[in-house]
Amino acid sequence: MIKPDLGTKRVCPSCAARFYDLQKRPIECPKCAFSFEPEMLLKQRRTRVPEPVKAVVAEADDKGATIAAAYIALRPGNKAGDALANEIKEHAAKSLPRFKRPQRIHFMEALPRTATGKVQRFKLRQMSMENRGQAPIS
Repeated sequence: MIKPDLGTKRVCPSCAARFYDLQKRPIECPKCAFSFEPEMLLKQRRTRVPEPVKAVVAEADDKGATIAAAYIALRPGNKAGDALANEIKEHAAKSLPRFKRPQRIHFMEALPRTATGKVQRFKLRQMSMENRGQAPIS
């Protein structure tokens, strides 16, 4: 039941307790005494997550088998090379099963994106096929 005379229903960002704010500013949680402004929470929610700088797609290897290939857009200050590629492969080997590890790593200045910012993986597959002169992988 909504009780407008008690203010707005709130959820504490610290302890997740539910309470009415009693129309006070700054808002203080009665359970943990955490003090916050509602505008602060809105600003935190609206921050943008850094754009992804990688994509993994299926490619055909020399024998025709399907392998994982990583396309990575380098950040300023990083240089493409065998050392970085080996470091990425070693990192992937620690946490991924063998069939999910990228066998090839391609470095790019920027990944192809849609107008909304999503990575266009189909374009990466097309680029891979054009470079190797192969038929598409379904």
